[in-house]
Order: sequence, then structure tokens, then C-alpha cells
Amino acid sequence: MDTIEKDEANWCLEKGVPTKVEKDEQKAKNTVDYSMIIWYFLIFSILGLILETVYGYVTMQKWESRKGLILGPFCPIYGVGAVIFILLLTRYQDSKIKLFVFGASLGTFIEYVLSYMLEAVYGNRFWDYSYAKYHLNGRVSLVYSIFWGFLAVVLIRIFKPWIDKGVEKIQKNIKKKLEIALYVFFVIDAMLTVWAISGYTRESLCCIRK
Repeated sequence: MDTIEKDEANWCLEKGVPTKVEKDEQKAKNTVDYSMIIWYFLIFSILGLILETVYGYVTMQKWESRKGLILGPFCPIYGVGAVIFILLLTRYQDSKIKLFVFGASLGTFIEYVLSYMLEAVYGNRFWDYSYAKYHLNGRVSLVYSIFWGFLAVVLIRIFKPWIDKGVEKIQKNIKKKLEIALYVFFVIDAMLTVWAISGYTRESLCCIRK
């Protein structure tokens, strides 16, 4: 470190202002590594399926398949949701309050839009909160908005760092090959799922017309 850099560091220390190095470190900390997206999607799709399956058993006392793709134990809605949360909320990871507020708002917005999209595609509502005390068109409710806020805090401050550290332990050359394989697998899996749903829809329409 030369004299100018030392003087700058000393001045920043005296004034309580972060140095350029500290600013760069903070920026790097709040930036998402885009190569990690496939890992977030993979892990949270699996965790989401486990959560959905257990919830289904607890509420209905029977085991049901809740997976959203033809191949593999995945519930992609959770994977996509987690990726969106991580991309948009990581910059607020140092503030639990901001994470909670923005997480609750973002989760509620995603849930509302997703409710319309799924109903448009499948013709049925996958959830209805009309029974809840505070809800909006039965698509979102205050209770679940609060849940989204807490989930954002746990997701960004606990699960994300844990996943980052775990994936970092994988050798770089192996990690790269795995990422490519995962991307190809999920593209094929998504195509097969869309094809299967389209075929089922056509068959159902034919039966109705008959």
C-alpha cells in the first residue's frame, strides 16, 4: 500500500467512512454469482417438493406426488421463486428489516401473478385464501405475506450462504461440467413436461367433445 492509499485509509478510519477496498468487498458480497443460479434452482426445487409433500400429508393425511416436472424430484415453482428472491434481495442482506419488507412485498406480488398464470394455463385455482381474514381476491393473504417476509430473511441470510459454501467445495472443472449437464437436463425435462401436459389437454378435450 503506497502513501496515498495509507492516507486515504487513515482518513476513512477517522471519519468512519468505508474505504474503496471495503466498498469493493461489500459490492462483491451483495452481488450474485450467476453461475450459481442453476444450483439455487436445483436445491430449492427439491426442498420445495419435500415441503409440499409433507404439507399435503399433514393436511390431508395421505401421500401425494407434488412434483412439477416429469423427470426427477422437483417442484420448479419453488426453484424459480428462490432464484427471483436471491437475484433481487441479496443486496439487502445486511438489513433484516429491508429483507422482511421487500420479501413480503415481492412474495405477495409473485404469488398473485402466478395465481392468474396457473389458472389461465390449467383452468383451475391451485390455492384460494378466501377463508382467510385479510385476503385479496382469494389469491394472496396477509398471513402468507408475513410468511414471505420471514422466508426472505431465512433464505438470504442462512440458506444462500450455506449453499454457496457447499458448492464452492466442488472442484472447478467438475463444477462446470455439472452445471452444463444440469442446464441440459432441465431444458429437456421442461420440454417433456410441456409436451406431456399438452398431450393430456388435447386428449381431455377430445373426450369432452365425444
